[in-house]
Amino acid sequence: MTRITETQIVRNSLALIQKSRSDIAKFSQETSSGIKIARPGDDAANAPTVASLRETINRFDKHKLRIQSASSTLSLQTDVLAQASDLLVRAKELASQGANEVLGAALRESLSHEVFQLRDAMVDLANTKFQGRYLYSGVADDQPAYSPTGTPGYTNSTSQPGSIRYTYNTNAGSDLSNSVYISDDTSITTNTPGNGVFDGAIQALEILGRSLEGYRSTTTAGVPDGGGTAYTFPTDFSEQTQDILNAMTRLDTARTSDIAIERVSVAGKESRILNSTSILESLKSNLIEVLSKTQGADIFESATNLTQAQTALQTSLSVSGSILKISLLDYL
Repeated sequence: MTRITETQIVRNSLALIQKSRSDIAKFSQETSSGIKIARPGDDAANAPTVASLRETINRFDKHKLRIQSASSTLSLQTDVLAQASDLLVRAKELASQGANEVLGAALRESLSHEVFQLRDAMVDLANTKFQGRYLYSGVADDQPAYSPTGTPGYTNSTSQPGSIRYTYNTNAGSDLSNSVYISDDTSITTNTPGNGVFDGAIQALEILGRSLEGYRSTTTAGVPDGGGTAYTFPTDFSEQTQDILNAMTRLDTARTSDIAIERVSVAGKESRILNSTSILESLKSNLIEVLSKTQGADIFESATNLTQAQTALQTSLSVSGSILKISLLDYL
């Protein structure tokens, strides 16, 4: 016959007491939080599923943060492009006034100053920053998209105008676009290199301003290079008129081809983001529901288990005390 020692009895009693206390802590947590699987050890069978669901939900939350940032970027671009379009509309109004041959050379020259202001405003839009990064510099977004070439300022009819020109920076990466993932497998570009959006507008405004101020514009591969001789009046008055009209055509092309097309592109991206947001929210809601069902506790069952664990603890303490007669009198 195997004899059960006092030491074994003590160990068994302490083990029962410890288990009861552990059960009380577990079921108390379930009752208060409504969560049955808080740690992998709580349910070995379902723990991997719970961990996977939580990881997916966290991943969706990260996608949502990226989507919110991309949405803000595109929203700002929408505003920038709308302003750019308005600038070109105003420039065309000035060109229409200047093309009227009732105006003399001096009045045409006075219109050129506003045109150059519009050109500078267009450059400012092209150099718009968002969260410290330039929107239209491609992936080289720590540098402005356009930089001046020449001496800033305006000139009068006695000196060469257009003494300042703006050219798109050719930094490494300026021809590439930034992109972000809006789902596990789908990414979207969040910017367009500025030369494809603003070159035509800036160049058209440069040529128009020079024409109104009294100077031709020479071009290299269709791009104004800052050169061009002065008109001789009244001999070249009709030539000046035609150059103003040609600049108007360039303005229309820049607005309808470059700016308008980019506006449509940005609007399309915003629509994709809205759709992705809706899909992510729906998927996340479904995952949360599944997670809740998988790790959720039955409150009534947990409360019953808690009561039973508390009763078991009290019983274990009472029985242990009776059997072992743990008292100071045992040692007197």
